[in-house]
Amino acid sequence: MYDEAMKVLLYSMNSRSIQSNLALYYLAEYAAAKNPEVKFQCLESSINQPSNYQLSEVVTYNPDLLAVSCYIWNIESTIRLCSDLKKIAPQIKILLGGHEVSHDPHIYLERGVCDYVITGEGEIPFARLIRHLQGYTEIESVESLVYLDQGNIVSNSKADEIQPLDSIPSPYKGSLLDRPFVYYEVSRGCVYKCHFCLSALDRGTRFFSMKRFFEDMRTILAQPRIKQIKFVDRTFNLNVKRTNEIFTFLRDNGVGRNFHFEIQAELFKPSTLEILKTIPAGQFQFEVGIQSIHKKTLDLNGRRCRLDKLEENLDHILQTTNVHIHLDLIVGLEGESPEMFIESFNWAFMKRPHHLQVETLKVLKGSLSRKYRESKDIIFQDNPPYSLLESNLWSFAQIRKVEEIAALLEIYWNREVLREAFWRLSTNFETPWSFLLKLSDHFSKKQYPLTGLAMKKAYEVLYRFSCEYLTPDNPFFETLILDYLEHFQSRGKLPFPKSSNTLRPPQYSQLVKALNLQSKGFIEVFKEPLQFRGQRGRYFYFGGKNQPTCKTIDIQLKKLPSDLKSKIGLHI
Repeated sequence: MYDEAMKVLLYSMNSRSIQSNLALYYLAEYAAAKNPEVKFQCLESSINQPSNYQLSEVVTYNPDLLAVSCYIWNIESTIRLCSDLKKIAPQIKILLGGHEVSHDPHIYLERGVCDYVITGEGEIPFARLIRHLQGYTEIESVESLVYLDQGNIVSNSKADEIQPLDSIPSPYKGSLLDRPFVYYEVSRGCVYKCHFCLSALDRGTRFFSMKRFFEDMRTILAQPRIKQIKFVDRTFNLNVKRTNEIFTFLRDNGVGRNFHFEIQAELFKPSTLEILKTIPAGQFQFEVGIQSIHKKTLDLNGRRCRLDKLEENLDHILQTTNVHIHLDLIVGLEGESPEMFIESFNWAFMKRPHHLQVETLKVLKGSLSRKYRESKDIIFQDNPPYSLLESNLWSFAQIRKVEEIAALLEIYWNREVLREAFWRLSTNFETPWSFLLKLSDHFSKKQYPLTGLAMKKAYEVLYRFSCEYLTPDNPFFETLILDYLEHFQSRGKLPFPKSSNTLRPPQYSQLVKALNLQSKGFIEVFKEPLQFRGQRGRYFYFGGKNQPTCKTIDIQLKKLPSDLKSKIGLHI
């Protein structure tokens, strides 16, 4: 028993300072309901913070128990924090939980990093551990707990999954709402058994009630600072009725917000696709895990997918809705050769998603990929993020080349401002992969960095690369000019030569009043009409940095009086 109210600090080091750890708040709310006399505090930091700063945060609060949420991105920082804390504040008990420690808890106990580890879902065990530490129960009653007893590792029996999920009090209050975006879940678990994903270990899917969703979401949407809500459900659209109801509610009540979902595209029914046609631009974004377009590969990796239906629904969403589409591919899946991966890549690129992410397989602790393949055909990193290094199908050099191309996608494709020009350039090569392979070689030859490349420099590099392969009259160059001017609104100035002309200030000034244009804008004139972002014309108006627009004004110019056009020198 404690002389004063027990103090518990739930702590997490996130990969970025703007992110949050929803698990901390669920744990705190559930445990507080079971232990109302205990003081719970959630505190989040970033792995980018100095280690002594994090140590100082914990020591200053001086909790009786420190509970740390552990993942691949923070485990090394967590070990350092806990090791230092044991030296200067040994009276503080330390509990670790989360995916990264659930599959080898003995390591952290034997190294003296912590006093306890909770494996798996944490709400029930965490609340019971607090009861035990207050002297109310024996430690054997704390299910899913691993600890040392006289130097021996003891693993208590596994706790049942929490049912119903609504029994966890809502965490959406206080500091969790005071941020630009929040995470939200309407379900836990996954019905799929993908070898590369830890969710394959789940036993089905459990859902929060719709009543709970509406209550929480109304609270969240009432906060003007929150601009994005990221749903963390492994497959959001498992249940058609719930999906349709939630999508409709968010469409009608979430104006001006962005909602992010992880979905299985092949599961969408016509009723859902019809709703998606009504979603305003910028409101919904879907992350779709393609991983591979080869059934053999998907089968070998435990992933069920109707590829024909996936493609049908994906095409429908891309062509008829405003939904932002993010596609994922994985390098190094079992049975996927480099040649097969290239086919998957070309297929995904040709879909023209808004974001294309390529990641090397991570052989995570506890994953079926590690269980089935560790002793067979793969070499991977011993430390986080456990990336594949080599397999029977992939050499390290081949994997590294794909990672370089993935970095080029981040520079040129996933930055929206460059996507139009990048696409136009890619069509001049046999395949998207052959194009990116040549661009990667160009970066290597010129020793350009694959990270931290300034935007203006990225345009210049693309121009110089294109000069090696295209003739000067190729339409790509004009697209690149418009792309650059639209983004930088630079009054016609570019870091590379151009074939167009910028209307001179005296001429432009005479058009400002006639066409109600911005005085700080400018007009770019091309020799022949060209297509850009669904517009076609010779005269493109840019509103300037205060009004960064780009639009053709050929029709408006044709309507001007002949004497004014003659005076300005317009030939239209």
